[in-house]
This record gives sequence, structure tokens and C-alpha cells, in this order.
Amino acid sequence: MTEHNLPDKEDAPWLDCMDGFKTLSDAELLDTLDNATVTCADCGDKYGVYSVRYSSWWVAKCHVCGKEKPVTESRDFAYFFTTRKKLSAQLAKQK
Repeated sequence: MTEHNLPDKEDAPWLDCMDGFKTLSDAELLDTLDNATVTCADCGDKYGVYSVRYSSWWVAKCHVCGKEKPVTESRDFAYFFTTRKKLSAQLAKQK
């Protein structure tokens, strides 16, 4: 643990994700969003748009952040279309 009671990177390898010590590149994030079939509300709101009136929720591992929490299908957040489109455009400009 660090002086601020936060886990040290070597003590908590599971924190090596988007909201931990490692930041995903645009290409890695795009790949993650392309392959995510379930998402938590936090990731859904961050990368997508809630596009349905009702959703089925259950506790499982979010395919975006990797945390175990209530999740729903990615389609309920429009498959992260807007973020995926922006990332694809940014990556195309970089080439």
C-alpha cells in the first residue's frame, strides 16, 4: 500500500486496466469496445448512449472495465457506436 492507502501497482495487478495504472491506447480501447458484449452502466454511459427503455441487468464481469458489477448487453448502449466511430476516425488520421 502507498502512503495514501492506495494499492501499489505490484500488489494489485488487476488494477492494470482503464481506470487503474494503465491507460489504453485508442486502438486498444477500440478493440475492447468492438468485442464487449456486456457492459456496466458506468462504461455504458462513458462510451455509449443508453438506447432502450428497459434493460435486463445481472452481476457479472464488465467486458470494458473488467470489474464485477451489474451489467447489461452492449446493444443497450448502442454498441458504443459514437465512441467507436470517433476512435476509428482518429486512428485513420494517424495512418
